[in-house]
Amino acid sequence: MAEQTTKLFELEISQNSRLTQAEFIQLNGVSFWTLTDLPTIDKSDFDFTKLTHDADRIDLLTTFLFFDPVLWWAPAQFNEMRLLPFDLNSKERLKFPLLDNIKKAIRGS
Repeated sequence: MAEQTTKLFELEISQNSRLTQAEFIQLNGVSFWTLTDLPTIDKSDFDFTKLTHDADRIDLLTTFLFFDPVLWWAPAQFNEMRLLPFDLNSKERLKFPLLDNIKKAIRGS
């Protein structure tokens, strides 16, 4: 008799996701991602600053600025944010790296 297996779920990860650097582990019925060191993003003279408004969120800002909410980790790292608030403080100045520098960091080049 053939052994039956059950597929729990299928996961597709964006090439810009920080999870491309992590390992997915299933252990004793628990699934989780390993913690990973984020790639270092080079600073440049063309990095820019954005003044936040009420109810701005870092994922929404990266969607607006980079067309990809998955890149939320890049400005978070760039601004040395450890724990992300749901909403950012109004009139907070956030630094944003160039998208090309984010992509270079992801590729490791």
